[in-house]
Amino acid sequence: MKKLLLSVSLLLGCCGWPLVVIAETETLTASELEPANLVRTDWQTYVSPAGLYAALFPAEPTESTVRTASGGVSLTWQLSSVKTDKGTYAAAFTDLPAAVLEQQGVNQIFQEVQSQLLPELELGGIADSDREIGLQGYPGREFLGTVDEKLVGARFYLVGNRLYGLFGGAAAIAPLNYFLNSFQMQPVWSAHSPEDNSFTADFPAEPRMEVDTMSFGDGELEWTALKTRWNHHTNDLPEPMLVIGGQVFTATRVASTGQRADFYGVAYLDLSELELDPAQGDAIAQIAPPLLTAMSIEELVDQGRAVSIGDYTGRAYLGIRGNQVAAIQLYEVKDRLYALVALAKDLTNAEQFLSSFRPQPVSE
Repeated sequence: MKKLLLSVSLLLGCCGWPLVVIAETETLTASELEPANLVRTDWQTYVSPAGLYAALFPAEPTESTVRTASGGVSLTWQLSSVKTDKGTYAAAFTDLPAAVLEQQGVNQIFQEVQSQLLPELELGGIADSDREIGLQGYPGREFLGTVDEKLVGARFYLVGNRLYGLFGGAAAIAPLNYFLNSFQMQPVWSAHSPEDNSFTADFPAEPRMEVDTMSFGDGELEWTALKTRWNHHTNDLPEPMLVIGGQVFTATRVASTGQRADFYGVAYLDLSELELDPAQGDAIAQIAPPLLTAMSIEELVDQGRAVSIGDYTGRAYLGIRGNQVAAIQLYEVKDRLYALVALAKDLTNAEQFLSSFRPQPVSE
């Protein structure tokens, strides 16, 4: 048994936010908590088209608008909340003014959340229990405490200029964990380019440059790739989440997924590096077979359909790999060969990525 000392007065009790009454110092034993891996089949999925997110709630949430004025910045939050006899759960989002993003970095924005927004929401008592978290490649902060035999948790995620907030209060960690870990964002696509600005493409999360190798003939090819993985099934949360009475309660997602993350990448190489056999066709015809083999495509539906972007022609391949759609497009642009690769569970996301590619031939 472990005593946790906190001093919180209300959870979101002001400004129209759902109310959970909090006492002061309380004692909580591990035996009083539900198992963290309890799966709740009676909860329902709530999708916010305006907020571009989904979350699990124990009932249909009520939608409302709430305003805050922390740090002299007036913000309008779109709030969806549920209050039951066992707990309160809320998800909210607001779009930060451009000036805030220009003047403050990510860390400073979360510092403002910690030092000003939480106290305004009368959650100042958990402001010091923060830790860095992440979701689908985006930065976040978590605040967690327990009072009056209720766990109180808040998470914030910054996606572009959009700030998401999750709030919950429950007597056990299982439903609170279940709610917080159920939150999923739809991809917020943004354009990215390599350092030489040779192309632009939209990615759902911040991409990085890497060098990949592929077997080709008797040797290997080196591809320079701008790529990202977008995992809308896990939170990348550090563990453990909480230790009470010597028992570890983790932040592991309670619903088993066994899913691969989506993958999006643009890889390229110089055609001058290729040792091609003119009798076997053009560069695309010779590169495509080993590339498809390396990707372990299980079933090809589209086997080299002709495609084009402006004056540049290419070939498209579509297949299945596990539970994902595998979409590949190859283009010759001047002296470069580009390979666009999308491995996604949603064909719409794959099409979003592929259609966003715009080559800009590098000046000689």
